[in-house]
Amino acid sequence: MNKNIICVLLMTILFFIPTEVYAADYNITNVKIHAYLQPNGEVIVQEEHTYEFSGEFGGIIRELIPKEGTEIVELEAFEGNDPLLIETDRTEHRIHREGKDETITIDITYKINNGVDVYEDVADFYWPFFDKSNEATYENLIVYVIPPEPTTALIAFGYDEAYKTETVFDDGQVQFVMGEVPRKRNGDIRVAYAPELFPVSNLTANKFMYDEIVAEKQHLLETEMAKAARQEQLSSIGVILVPLFALLLVFVFVKAWLEAKSKKAVVMRELELP
Repeated sequence: MNKNIICVLLMTILFFIPTEVYAADYNITNVKIHAYLQPNGEVIVQEEHTYEFSGEFGGIIRELIPKEGTEIVELEAFEGNDPLLIETDRTEHRIHREGKDETITIDITYKINNGVDVYEDVADFYWPFFDKSNEATYENLIVYVIPPEPTTALIAFGYDEAYKTETVFDDGQVQFVMGEVPRKRNGDIRVAYAPELFPVSNLTANKFMYDEIVAEKQHLLETEMAKAARQEQLSSIGVILVPLFALLLVFVFVKAWLEAKSKKAVVMRELELP
């Protein structure tokens, strides 16, 4: 058969193959994440994701990007007590669950090896449960950090979308209530405890880190204060400039009207001359 005819046939076949088997609209209405810190520095994570689907769907995608020096292992997914098939490609995990026009809740569990950084004076859990690679909006996101035993959190704060969302409880648990988190946003969380809570954990580095973490939180606070001050300054300038601009427009229009009226009067006088 002529090669040109074969090429045309192949192109025709490829053109009519659908690129998506299923197309579904969805909303992620609720996400709850519990991070249980372990005495050996590991972190056991339990996530609960609620999706509202409109149309046919084949499952959900959860992207988990470990920090340098950490590893995510033992990933499992369930709907109720039923285990779900997971297809993993590097940091992308496709959790298979077919359906149509449903609201489903999927539980994901995994372990973070070396999730807690332990130093001479502090143990630091600093983690991005989502970042700019996230393609969907979370309508209501809450993260809980639970220490190995009741204690006092030395410091807790969040970055970007997690900034000023933390509540520290008397037993050392920390709750980050972020609410709606738009797609492609960062929102790292950071909680520090006494290193004695992690007696069987390897030392991340033989140095003191508490003051550096406190300075980081102070830097965030100062940055936000400066940003608020700039916004207030711009708002104050706007209060002055908007009326001035309005007066300038009125002046321009009045001047143009007077000039037009003057020109018209000159023309009328010329027309009246014999």
